[in-house]
Amino acid sequence: MRTHEAGGVLAMLLGTIHHHDVAPASVGPPNYEARNRLLLFAIGAAVTEGIPVGFLFDPAEPEWPCVMFELPTGQVGWHLPQHGTPYDGHDTRTKYERIRAFQEGRPRG
Repeated sequence: MRTHEAGGVLAMLLGTIHHHDVAPASVGPPNYEARNRLLLFAIGAAVTEGIPVGFLFDPAEPEWPCVMFELPTGQVGWHLPQHGTPYDGHDTRTKYERIRAFQEGRPRG
């Protein structure tokens, strides 16, 4: 694991996520959509910065997967919503055909 820089992108993203989680009620309800987008960016930043990150399922709330970060200071995690669309049964070949069509700007057929 690389040495984590306190001023790195991951630290900035986690600080912003913290701000979303603890904003006073007078500011309005928590913006979970924005927080969840930030968590997805934080996953990429963690990988780039050498911080172990992955998903676990909380036995108490199995319908809410958890993203877990292994910071040098200890583990932190957040629940995320499941993907809203059920698996459509695609196989690996279909997956890459869809990606190629997307790259070429072809609509779904």
